Amino acid sequence: MVTNNAIRSVTKTRFLRDLCQLDDEADASPRGTVSPEDLVELNHTLARHLMVYHEDAGLSEAESQGRSQHESRCTPSLHLLESVARFLASLTLETSVTSRRDIVDIGPSRFVAPVLKRLGHQPTHAEAVWEALTGFVEQSMEDQLPTEDSGLTKLIRSFSEQSLTPGEEAVEKRTVTTKQALGVIERALSRPGVYLAPQLPLEHKVTVKMLAGGLESNSIQRAEDTMATWRKSCAAEVDDSPGNHAQMQEFAEELDFQVEDIHIDLRSQKIDESEFGMRLWQKASRLPPETFPPLPFRLTRSLLSGALADASDQCRIWFTKERFDADRILLGSSSIGPPALDETDRSGS
Repeated sequence: MVTNNAIRSVTKTRFLRDLCQLDDEADASPRGTVSPEDLVELNHTLARHLMVYHEDAGLSEAESQGRSQHESRCTPSLHLLESVARFLASLTLETSVTSRRDIVDIGPSRFVAPVLKRLGHQPTHAEAVWEALTGFVEQSMEDQLPTEDSGLTKLIRSFSEQSLTPGEEAVEKRTVTTKQALGVIERALSRPGVYLAPQLPLEHKVTVKMLAGGLESNSIQRAEDTMATWRKSCAAEVDDSPGNHAQMQEFAEELDFQVEDIHIDLRSQKIDESEFGMRLWQKASRLPPETFPPLPFRLTRSLLSGALADASDQCRIWFTKERFDADRILLGSSSIGPPALDETDRSGS
């Protein structure tokens, strides 16, 4: 009839919540007492709703007598009201169950990690185990074997010494046992990379530098997006006139100087390497646009972020205390994770 949230808030279903909600201890508005009159009204409300959707509800012709296209005009029979009353008497509602849309995201941490700990494993590869288990279950559920044996299958079985009940193979294929699940878990833990989507190659040097500087995914995505916008704006708004190019050059130099000041200031504060890149990006992307020389187009905060990313992509700005060989990491990004710098990287652009 309604969603979990609606059960809590909609006046029409308040009695349903008060009568059937399983757990209200953490709810801001605990269950109320349902009077006999309220219960009668709830029975009629549900019965009328079922009558409107009688085909989906599977009502018999007798139970559908008195129906109308409008719920308020339906007149449920005594037999239907008795059936609804029995149903409500046995109904419990658990409104705190995780939404189906959220299970994919929280499944590894909420459901798999505790199981791995119980089995004596570290939860490091919970995501790989989740993908392996859900894939195995999906494959089992989609098995196309018939649920009943056909004539040819029966004939073949007649030559077998083993007696199997009809459809036994099909049922077995659709059943996931604990032993099978444990086997899947062990395989996933032994080769976790097989069950995870391969990492895509990095496309920009600024991405390499931001990863090395410890920036998070949202900041990196925003930098890549605003860099594309900055480049489109430059291509569309800047023509070949000497004045425009002079403005762009003056802006680039001022940007480099201001970011260099931030870089020096952060180093003097002895900011930890793990926070250095994020702090630099936050400070630089929040520089007031009005402190820069005029451009052939209006400079916004978004375009300033794009200009920062573009400057880093050209190896004019770094998000680490030291430079490293970003080109080498970019070329090898299809086979590595986030950049792990060694001494051989401490040079180049």
